[in-house]
Amino acid sequence: MGQKPETFGLIHGDLHQDNYFFHQGQVRAIDFDDCGYDYYLYDIAVTLSEVNWRENTPELRKSFLKGYRSIRDLSSEQEGHLDTFITFRDLQLIIAKIEMRNHPAFRAGWASSVKEMLQDVKNFLEL
Repeated sequence: MGQKPETFGLIHGDLHQDNYFFHQGQVRAIDFDDCGYDYYLYDIAVTLSEVNWRENTPELRKSFLKGYRSIRDLSSEQEGHLDTFITFRDLQLIIAKIEMRNHPAFRAGWASSVKEMLQDVKNFLEL
């Protein structure tokens, strides 16, 4: 995809539903510790990966991309890479969960969560 200004630049890096809120009709982002230069598609992937398990995922994805395209161009070629970026995000979360497995908040469920996510990665690779 290259590092053209249309596809690559400063991103939030962790733009999921816990890291933005709505105020007076506008969205506001918080928690910028993962901010850096990367593909804009990665921010989309992070957001969509958090709802990828829901029954209405296709509708959410379609609505999100429609809203995104009302602000910024997203070519069909770029969109074709979206599932790869979502899988990349899953791999990053798997690593984080393994690293945090001894933390009291994650101790009980980390293994089952990682197993489910690995199955998602496997399903993607088998496409």
